[in-house]
Parts: sequence; structure tokens; C-alpha cells
Amino acid sequence: MASTGLTQTFTGTQTDGKKGTISWWMKRTKLGTAQQIGMTCNDASGNAGAYFDTSDRFIWYGAYDGTWDWFRTDRLFRDMSAWYHIVINWDTTLASAGDRMQMFVNGVRETQFEAIQEPAQNVVMEFGSAIAHYFNFWGSASYFDGLMSYYYFIDGTAYDASAFGEYDSSDGIWKIKTSPSVTFGNQGFLILKNDNTITDQSTNSHDWTLSTGNLLSTKDSPSNNFPTWNTQWYIASDVPTFSNINNQFDVSGNSSYIWANSTLGAEGGKWYAEFRIDTNDKHSILGITQFGQYLSQAFADQTNPGGFDNSVGYKVYNGDMIIGPSNTTSSYGTGPAAEEDIYGMAWDMDNKRIYFSINGTWQNSANPSNGTGYFDYSALTGGGPWGVIIGDEPVASYNDHWRANWGNGYFGTTAVSSANADGAGIGAFEYTVPTGFYALCTKNIYTYGG
Repeated sequence: MASTGLTQTFTGTQTDGKKGTISWWMKRTKLGTAQQIGMTCNDASGNAGAYFDTSDRFIWYGAYDGTWDWFRTDRLFRDMSAWYHIVINWDTTLASAGDRMQMFVNGVRETQFEAIQEPAQNVVMEFGSAIAHYFNFWGSASYFDGLMSYYYFIDGTAYDASAFGEYDSSDGIWKIKTSPSVTFGNQGFLILKNDNTITDQSTNSHDWTLSTGNLLSTKDSPSNNFPTWNTQWYIASDVPTFSNINNQFDVSGNSSYIWANSTLGAEGGKWYAEFRIDTNDKHSILGITQFGQYLSQAFADQTNPGGFDNSVGYKVYNGDMIIGPSNTTSSYGTGPAAEEDIYGMAWDMDNKRIYFSINGTWQNSANPSNGTGYFDYSALTGGGPWGVIIGDEPVASYNDHWRANWGNGYFGTTAVSSANADGAGIGAFEYTVPTGFYALCTKNIYTYGG
């Protein structure tokens, strides 16, 4: 949603502008820029909303008749690998100023603020009033960059976070309530209910209008988190470009080794993902590596997958396999056939076998479902999670553009045509997922990840 904005002008009257709640789930995909978050409103008498500042602090603001009510968090919101749940509520009728505005992050009330100014008693918030409202942008700028799901506005009731989420009894993780028992009030609404619909899912029919950009559906959700490329690892002199919810990784004229790794990994299990390369300058290595010290080693040594401990990869440009730590190379498959080839990768962590396909054809006459034709990486040892890595060699004339489909159903902004799910019914892939292999996501990691 990097350049996507919605608009709305409500009709009717508020149930009670002195009381309300906004609840949403979000996954950030860009840091260090000012970004509006969710609903904002503005007219001659005041404005209100939320945004991230350039330091990644969360700011909630409201200005009415010259009086500001706002807070700015101490904490920084920089985790781009997981979903945040945010709840803001207000009840300005309360005698205690400290309770008139509350913020909850993943079920816990936020109490440490860099700055705070409590609202005056009986101040009326303008959310839901008959004025212009914007969503995830301000005018023509400050767009939110990320994913958003289950966005509630409650008119007339101040709910805390427990109305919309709960702790999982098995692992203690804060999780979403997909059907909370709440009263919406006259102007309340629910949009982005685990998909890309901006049609109000409450009974109020307060639908929003797409003003700019586009809305893509994704399997990535608060109840099942999918990986992206980790934007925090790269060689400082050669900064890659990440886009499309950090599932696109572009390299242009790099003078040193440059690579990206997935935000999620697993300690065991069998996994499948797809990758598309959109230029003819295919000089990358696609594979897996153990997280932790080995990624740090690769970063320090400025080397490629296969050039450091516990890493193995497929040389996309000629089909050879490469394994660390000494760049040992073996013949395995073939090089690319055409631009926009789709590379499938299946990796069996239980038996330490890895397979690669090009446009659905498994290299080395492999059949992952039957366990044949694999490349054996059992020489690599070590516990802890392993994840995906793409490395690009330092050749200034090459320009590689990778798009990952972890099961979200898109390569960049292009939807897959086949939408094949894994054996658990999860994911949307272009090609058939081998039997016994699964999309790398939190639900599957919990069930099959060892």
C-alpha cells in the first residue's frame, strides 16, 4: 500500500464523539519516513489521526478549536517481520485525565511516552463527523507503506485491546479475534477484513473509496504471517531497492557482493517457495542459509551464498550448485531459458536435501515428492533456524530484479495464474507444490517446522 489512499465523507451524526475506539493490525515494510496510519480527518475546526515520524515513533494527534491533544511514544516501531496490533481509545468524560486517551500495543497498554498532552474533559473527537476523512495518506503525500488488516472504528464506546485480541493459551502469543463482540455505533465501520475489501463489513455501509494507488490481496495476515526480504541486511556501499511489501529485491550495478535473506526461517520441515527474475542479467545465487552468526559472517566477508559456512545455493546463470564455506561447485541443472523465468525451490531440512525447478520443470530430473534428484547438503551442520537467501555477485554491468512468491499469490504486482495451495491448503503458487512440502509461514512452521 506504498502509494494507496482511501477517502470517505460520512453522513449522519455520531453516536457520541466523546467516546470511541480504533483498532487495527499492520505490518510495516518501510522505515524512516513520515507515514499516516489509517483514518485521519480534517476541517477548519480541527484534525485528528496517527502517523509514524521519520524516527519510527508513533504519534497520535488531535487539534480542536486551537487545543492540541496528542502523544508520541518512546518506543520505536521497527519490526518489519511481524504484525503489530494497535488499539487507541478515548473517553473524554472521565475525571482522570490520564485515562481519557489510551494506547495498546499487542495487548499491552502503552505507558511510556516521550511527550503527552491529555485531552480536556468532554472534548469531542471528530472521527465519523460529516467532514473529509482520509486513510493511509494525507492529501497527496505521507502514504503508509505496509499491510493493514481488520481496521475497526467504533463510535460511542471505548474498548480496550481485549475486545479485539487475546493471548494464545498454548504459546502466550497475542492473536487476533476475527469476530469480536463490539457495538459499532452510528458511524463505526470495519474494512480490510483479512483481505483487500474497502466495503464496510459492519451493518452501517460506510464504504471507502479508492483515491490513489491500488489494493492487492495477500495471504499474509495477522493470523498467518508470511516472510518478506529482510531490508536491514546489505552492504552499505551498494543499497538494494526493496518494494511491493518487500517481496521485490532489485540490484543495479553493484560493486560488491549484495544479498537479501528472508525474515522467517525454520529449524526443520519441508518448504517450498517461488522466485521470478525479470531481466536477462541473471547473475544471482538462490539458496538457503542458517541464520545468526553465518549471516553476520557473510556480511563481514562480503561474500555470496556458498562462500560462507552453512549456506548452499543454485547459480541461476548456469545451473551449478554451490556450497559453503569454500564455494565448492557441482553440476546440477541448467541456466535460464528466458526473461521472467520462475524458479521453484523446495528444501527438505529433515533430510538436508534441496531441489530447484525452472518454470515447473525440476532440474536434475528431480522429484521432490519422491525424494529423488536432490542436491545433498548434509555436510552442513548446526542448529537453529534456516531461511532463504539470494546473493548477487559484484559485476557492475548486471541488473537483477527478483520477485518472491512465498505463497502470497503475487510476483510483484502480477498475480499468479494457477493459485496452487500446499497440502495444508495454504498459499497461492504458480506451480504445483511437491507433496509433503509447505509454504513458509507461521501456521506451517508451528505445525511442521520441527
